[in-house]
Order: sequence, then structure tokens, then C-alpha cells
Amino acid sequence: MFCNKCGNQISDDSKFCFHCGQKVESNPSAGFADAPPEAYVPPATNFTPEPAAPITPPEEEEEEKEGCAGQIFMWLMGALLFFCVVFSLTGRNGDSPETITAGTVVSSASPASSAPAVSSAPALTPMQKQIKQIFEEMALANIEQSVKEQLKNPDTAKFTHDQTSWKGKNAIYTGSGTVNYTSANGGAAQSPFSVSILLGEKSYYVLYLKLGDTVSVNCLNGVNSLGIITKAGEDMFGKGSGLFIFDTSEDGYAVLLRDPDSEVVTMEEYNQIKDGMEYAQVSEIIGSYGTELGRSTVAGYETAMIFWDGNGGIASGATITFSNGKVFAKSQIGLE
Repeated sequence: MFCNKCGNQISDDSKFCFHCGQKVESNPSAGFADAPPEAYVPPATNFTPEPAAPITPPEEEEEEKEGCAGQIFMWLMGALLFFCVVFSLTGRNGDSPETITAGTVVSSASPASSAPAVSSAPALTPMQKQIKQIFEEMALANIEQSVKEQLKNPDTAKFTHDQTSWKGKNAIYTGSGTVNYTSANGGAAQSPFSVSILLGEKSYYVLYLKLGDTVSVNCLNGVNSLGIITKAGEDMFGKGSGLFIFDTSEDGYAVLLRDPDSEVVTMEEYNQIKDGMEYAQVSEIIGSYGTELGRSTVAGYETAMIFWDGNGGIASGATITFSNGKVFAKSQIGLE
């Protein structure tokens, strides 16, 4: 029979269950003394339960949702910032970036960026660098002295030079700006100025000077840009046309802006030279003095032959013959 307490099988005459220690009560009318009760489930053995999925507390679920939302928000903000930067660089409505004007510094970098600012100011050409150097070392002092000579109180003059106006052609240099000074009646005055000088190694000639509204010197047509006196300059400088304005023993040679093309004659320049032109005109067209091959005087006619190297190679060049200072004949070989 089976114990009616624990369900284990015991002998039919047992008074107590040796399994659970409970007193055995006979129940002849039960009808299932030889079988275990239906409600009983024997304990399982060698059973490994599958791990259950972890249960996330409601608070942690909310935090995860908030974290995901924050990541999405940051991604959207980054994308928006990227498109704003691209939009600002390419211009509105797909237009090209705005033109950077001279003297303007533009940086496309953010304040936190270490990228250097980009300057739009163009680099100086070799000729511009040469002009700047000559002005700073020689021309400015002579220009200022020319202006001071027009003032009643020159020692009070304070100059502001406009560097964008600096220009030079061969030996002529022009600069402008403003000067502050004390006028003759003791009051403060300011006037614009513009000065052109013919610059030599040791001295200079004022060719043009305008202070305020007054032009006090204008001898620009008296010499060419190389310092060669023209016909009109004979009375201005007291020397004959075709002569060099500087006395090389005292004034030195002209301070010239040079480039390789100025030293040689081209076919285009050669074709501009006409009979009757003065040496000042010819040398101005070519841009250099040339080399004198010979000079002679016969029956009152002075003849001079001047040679210029050509741009076509070693053997190329042009020879211009002057009679009494004017072109009489010309010839060339190998010019381009």
C-alpha cells in the first residue's frame, strides 16, 4: 500500500510510514490505495532550466530610451551644422563664393579652429617689389623734401603716403598722399600732394609737384623716362636735346627700374621708329639707352650710330643712325 501522507509505498501492515514518520490511516473506500494520488508530481532529477530573459526595470528602460533619443538628437544637430557650413562656403542658392577684394582678410575657419586666416592681398610681382624698395630707400625722402620746400613751416610737416599710388617708369617715380602742417598764420592745415621725380644715384629732379590745388612744377615733357632731355626740355634744363640730364660725375646715373624686356629691341618697337624722331623718343620706345658705335661731324652735320641688342638671339639687333639728333636711317637683323 501507499502512505496517504507522502505517497511512498509501505508494507500493508505498517502503522507508521517509515518515509515521513506519519501514522498510517486505513481508507478502504478510497479505491486507489495501490496507486499514487493524481495530485502528486514526483520531484524531477538531472534537469537544467533554460535561462530566462533578464527583466529590465522600468526605470532602466526609460533611461535607455532617453539615451537613444539623445544620440539621435546629437546626430541631427551635427548634420544640420555640416549643411550650414557647406551652404555658407558655396554661397546662397548655389552661387559661387563672394569675390575677395584686395586688402580683405577672410577666414572660413570657426573660432575654435587652428586653421590660419587667408589673405586676399595678391603677392607683389618682382617689379612691384623693386618699386617698393626704391621708394622706401630713396624716393620718399626726396618727395617729402620737394613738398617741404613749398611750405612756410616745413619742420612741422607730417606725411601720410598712399602706397597704392606708388609707380615708376624707368627713372621717373610718382607718389601721392597727404601732409599735415602748420600754415603761415599758425593754424593747422592739411593738403593732398602728388609728386613725380627723376631719380639719380646722388640727386634728383622734380618733374611735377601739386600741393592742394596748386601745380608749382610741371616739367614732365622736358625729359623722357630715362632722363634724356627732349627738345622741349632744352630751355627747362639749359642743356641740348639728346643729352643725359644727370652729370654722372656729380649726380650719378639714373636709378632705373629694369626688366629683361627693356634691355632689348623687338620688331614691334623697331616698327614704331620713324625718320625725324629724336633720340629721346627712340630710347623711350625701346626702353634703354643703346650703345654708341660711332660719331662724326661733316659739313655741319653730326652723325651718330646707336646699336640696340635684339630679342631674336645673340646676333639680332637694330642700328639707328641719327643726323643732328634725328633719325636718318635704321636697319635690323633677326628681330622677332
